[in-house]
Formats: sequence, C-alpha cells, structure tokens
Amino acid sequence: MEENQEVLTYYSLLEGKTRLPL
Repeated sequence: MEENQEVLTYYSLLEGKTRLPL
C-alpha cells in the first residue's frame, strides 16, 4: 500500500490549514 503516502500528504496539508476532527 504505497498510496498511504499520498493520503498522509493530503491530510498533512489539510491539518496545516484546518484541523479536522479525526
């Protein structure tokens, strides 16, 4: 599952702009 890296980057950007309730 190497797609996890893209997901982490996507969430990383979101966390930097807005905090999501995860």
